[in-house]
Amino acid sequence: LVPRNRVACYGCGAELQADVAGSPGYMEPERYEMKRKRRQLRETLCDRCRRLSSGEILPAVVEGRLKRPSGAAVGEEGRGITTPEALRGVLLPLRERPALIALLVDLTDVAGTLLPRVRELVGGNPILLIGTKLDLLPRGTEPERVADWLRGAARKIGGV
Repeated sequence: LVPRNRVACYGCGAELQADVAGSPGYMEPERYEMKRKRRQLRETLCDRCRRLSSGEILPAVVEGRLKRPSGAAVGEEGRGITTPEALRGVLLPLRERPALIALLVDLTDVAGTLLPRVRELVGGNPILLIGTKLDLLPRGTEPERVADWLRGAARKIGGV
């Protein structure tokens, strides 16, 4: 949660900031200052949410093309981004114990957020498939058709 004296992006909920590009809640410094002066920060989207709402596709999992933030040590990854290998390493132990798996899929970036072969990682555990950001899809999009399409994609790509 963002403290009361701070302002969150109304899209993703990350604390708005203009210091660390590529981090959650980042906005260009000029845009941040303009919105702050006009007292519009509470109605503002961070750069990532603004780009997503305009139809740009942004991957959540980067296929090994991580850029280290300036000053980061070798092997240190950027905040909010992980490699598929690292994510698989975290998920693999779930195969050995009972768990309900909540598989969140960003509907504006299904290819980047639907983990391939997720069934292999979690074994026989039940998977709850959840599509997020339906509100960012074009007007007139039928939620039932999106749900049907997502279920099909999850079966094909993730083995869900």
